Amino acid sequence: MRLRLGEYDKNILKLFSGTAMAQAISFLIIPVIAKQFGPAEYGIYAGFLASISILSILSTGKYELAIMLPDTENEVIDLMHLCNWINLAVCGIIAIFMIALPLDFLNSIFGIKDKHRWIFLIIPIATYLLSSFQILNYWLVREKKFTVLSLNKILRSVLFGAFAVSIGFFFPTAIFLASALTLSHLFSNLFLRYKIKTIEMKSSLSISTEQRAQYQNVGKKYAKFPMYILPAELMNVLCAQMPVFVFLWLFNPKDSGYFSFILTLLNIPISLLAGAILDVFKERAAKDYRETGSCQEAYLSTLKKMLAISVFPFILLYLFGDHFIVLLFGNQWAPAGKFLDILLFMFFFKFISSPLSFIFYIVHKQKEDFIWHIYILFSTALVLYTGAVIYKDILLTVKLYAINFSIIYIIYLVRSFQLSKKRALVSDI
Repeated sequence: MRLRLGEYDKNILKLFSGTAMAQAISFLIIPVIAKQFGPAEYGIYAGFLASISILSILSTGKYELAIMLPDTENEVIDLMHLCNWINLAVCGIIAIFMIALPLDFLNSIFGIKDKHRWIFLIIPIATYLLSSFQILNYWLVREKKFTVLSLNKILRSVLFGAFAVSIGFFFPTAIFLASALTLSHLFSNLFLRYKIKTIEMKSSLSISTEQRAQYQNVGKKYAKFPMYILPAELMNVLCAQMPVFVFLWLFNPKDSGYFSFILTLLNIPISLLAGAILDVFKERAAKDYRETGSCQEAYLSTLKKMLAISVFPFILLYLFGDHFIVLLFGNQWAPAGKFLDILLFMFFFKFISSPLSFIFYIVHKQKEDFIWHIYILFSTALVLYTGAVIYKDILLTVKLYAINFSIIYIIYLVRSFQLSKKRALVSDI
């Protein structure tokens, strides 16, 4: 009997297949990178990743999230142009700061030696490329171009692996690992721009009066995204990346490397499965909400899928994770096993909730999401201060961090389900 899949399941399968291959490639190169660069260099590279993750939140005003919502294509194109101009302006300002600020001061932020100083000059370039990818990604999701998204995921993983391993063989330092990532983002963006021929991205440095008015109109219409979602997302990323900087400042690059390396490993299933499901869930849930005022069916369908595919792998990691680390990455990474044991349950709840929390955006609950992120920011700062500053114990710090975020993810799961039931009132927005 031939199995018939609905459009939703087919789209998930398309993205899953591409993401699975991309993550398989990433997983194969991780042992090579781990042995080439070591915990200390990886810790500095983690600081680079944390920096571009934070700055990329600012560089589009989060207007790219609104690309899913307009009813007309002209409005979508105006949003994309607006995002690109904001991205160019913000990254230009970042570049000026990176050039103007003393390099010794920048190095002190990461707690690193002089040999890594030029890594800061790559940050604005990598930020621009990452933000450009996000803009194109949301348009592709809106247009259901899941095959293109799938191919791009594979291309980016192949390029990063090829650049990182080949460059790392001769220059095993953090700056060259950061350069490999930046190059992979560059070619990934070129691939997407080649595929998207129906959108004419403005390359001119001049904007006509009519265009300026159009950009201002969409900017005002979707002003809640930079007003509420940008601060919320910024706080969210700060909470996620704060431990990296705290460990660099108060402990050492090796500790930051162990912590960040485990985050990389545990984020693989989230990128592999939750990320693919999220892209499809966004499209279906937004469509259901526009048409019926409810997206509960999409929520429950996605929740069941997330639970079905997550329980067994996380049990395996809990039982044998320490042995896997030594076997795959060598004895120099053995201390990372302690971080794995602590963070595993937090990542289970993160894996389940990560696609479903997008409902906050769909039902226009930006204010509520913003309030939750204020709590997340302050609670994260509190647990890091308690563990790292008061007790000066890195493992205690990670435990407090994991417990706090596990509770947060559970709350988001429950609240997302409640919001999926009915259309939000205008007064709630």
